[in-house]
Amino acid sequence: MLIDRVKSKSIRAIGYDEGKEWLWVEFRSRTGGYIYFEVPHEVFDELMQDASIGGYVNDVVKPKYRCEYRPLPPL
Repeated sequence: MLIDRVKSKSIRAIGYDEGKEWLWVEFRSRTGGYIYFEVPHEVFDELMQDASIGGYVNDVVKPKYRCEYRPLPPL
C-alpha cells in the first residue's frame, strides 16, 4: 500500500490497496489511522479528486464502509 500525504485540514495521509480494497485514512487529530474495508477503486478515485478530501470522507466513506483503527499503516 502506497500512502501519500494530502492537502487537507483534517486528514494527513491517504493510502489504498487495490487488491484488498482497503482505504487507509490518517487523521491529523491523532496518531495512527483507520482502514476502511471493501472500498471500490472508483470511490478512492473520487476521494482523491474531490475538492474537500475531509468532507468526502465524512459524507461518503464513514457512513458506508466498515472501519478499524490501526496504530500503524498496514504493510
